[in-house]
Amino acid sequence: MHPRLFLIPLLVSSAGCSDAGEYGDAVGVDQAAATASAEASASSAKGKARNVSEETDAYFFEYSYPAEVGAYPELKAELDRQLEAERAQLVKDTAQWKAEAEAEGFEFRAHSSNLEWKVVADIPGWLSLSGDASSYTGGAHGNYGTVGLVYDKQAKTIREAIDLFRSPTAFWQSVSAKFCEKLDAERAKRRGEPVDPNDETFGTCPPIDDLVLLLGSSNGKVFDRVGIIANPYVAGAYAEGLYEIDLDVDARMVDAVKPEFASAFTIHR
Repeated sequence: MHPRLFLIPLLVSSAGCSDAGEYGDAVGVDQAAATASAEASASSAKGKARNVSEETDAYFFEYSYPAEVGAYPELKAELDRQLEAERAQLVKDTAQWKAEAEAEGFEFRAHSSNLEWKVVADIPGWLSLSGDASSYTGGAHGNYGTVGLVYDKQAKTIREAIDLFRSPTAFWQSVSAKFCEKLDAERAKRRGEPVDPNDETFGTCPPIDDLVLLLGSSNGKVFDRVGIIANPYVAGAYAEGLYEIDLDVDARMVDAVKPEFASAFTIHR
């Protein structure tokens, strides 16, 4: 299964992020053909972590996942597939863009692609992960964001968190009031003024399809917390950063869960 979340890390590269000077030393722009690559694995009783880092004069690539992933062959294989696909795409794109820059006589700035997977919750039957993604494609600044997935250990299947609910609409109806209220409070705090509901760009509450859902657990047994993330440009200008709103699982949210997954959730106490 290849849910749409696996497209997101490459998509974040399209907006362009961090001043190129921030990346200069890291990506080796001054080293004409210098190439350095490293890969490390950390052993664990649960599996092996993977950390790949590759640097040339054209790009800087990093991708990592924790040891918990290595314990599940299907999950490991999918993330390894994603790693290779993203590295190949970065190599292809930078070669093309660098050649064009040299041909047209303008400066080429080394690009980067980074994705670090982390464990949000590891409970019986489920492994919930978040991914910190960032990229730079030569613009005024780079971009970054969060992606997520849940691994169904019994079915040996990767799912999106929203797939555990009866529908995106059902989930959204259970949380939107609380989420939007907390989001507006945080936006007002960052902006130093109340949110203008007439601002069609960043004054309304984003739809669920534009948000990232993470499933968490406070007890290590079942999901009883959720994190809802609005990546940069979703709920505010780039300078505002991403917004993460954490909510306790309540009765309305539990009612929105698909019956076959109900045992994985409980009301937060």
